[in-house]
Amino acid sequence: MSITSKTPTRPNQPVTLATYGLASDDRALVWLHDTQGYRVEGGKVQPGPARRGASVNLEGLAEGNYRIEWWDTRTGEVIATDSQPVRPLRHFGYGIGLQPPEFQGDIAARVIRQGVAWKGK
Repeated sequence: MSITSKTPTRPNQPVTLATYGLASDDRALVWLHDTQGYRVEGGKVQPGPARRGASVNLEGLAEGNYRIEWWDTRTGEVIATDSQPVRPLRHFGYGIGLQPPEFQGDIAARVIRQGVAWKGK
């Protein structure tokens, strides 16, 4: 897999959402981190609010249908799946609009074009 400079873009709130990613033409790994996912109160770490309704655009993928797996970063388990075609994104080019399920702190996605195997473990 060749790694390119493709990166996710963030079209909506919350503004505390930081996005990171690696992508090739037919797959991507995306990590969403809520910078207010945890806070210190009274000397103890407390979880911040759960995030609902976040969205991130992933641009630069080749045409096709893609499987999206949302991963809980603490358990290492897939918690939701989706599939979408690459299509024009309103004001953001051509790609996939990722919409994670509700999460607290952070969440990761693995995106791969259907019919292509993810090699490696």
